[in-house]
Amino acid sequence: QALKYLRTCEFKPYVIYVKPPTLAVLKETRQAAHAMSTFDKNSSRGFTDEELRLMLKAAARIEFHYSHWFDEVIVNDDLSTSFERLVAAIQKVESDPLWVPASWVQ
Repeated sequence: QALKYLRTCEFKPYVIYVKPPTLAVLKETRQAAHAMSTFDKNSSRGFTDEELRLMLKAAARIEFHYSHWFDEVIVNDDLSTSFERLVAAIQKVESDPLWVPASWVQ
C-alpha cells in the first residue's frame, strides 16, 4: 500500500520487485543456504513445503495487485545472479535518464 503514497514527484521511487522462483527452485536454494523458517521465532528448522507455498502465494498476490507499480522485476532464482541484476538496475537508475510523468518535472 505504501507504493501508492511513495510514488510522487517528491520521492521519485524506482521500484524493484524481487520475485521468488518456482517452488522447486525455492526449495532447493533455501535448503542449500540452510535457511531457517521465519514462521516460528524459536525455530531452527528449514522451511516446510507448505511454508514455501505460502511464500509463493503471497508473492503472487503482491504481483497481482501491485505489478503496475514495479519498474523492474528480478527473479531470485540464484543469489549471485540476482544480486548482479540488482546492482545493474541500481547503476542504470544512477546513470540513465528515466521516464517520469510530466507533472513530476513541472
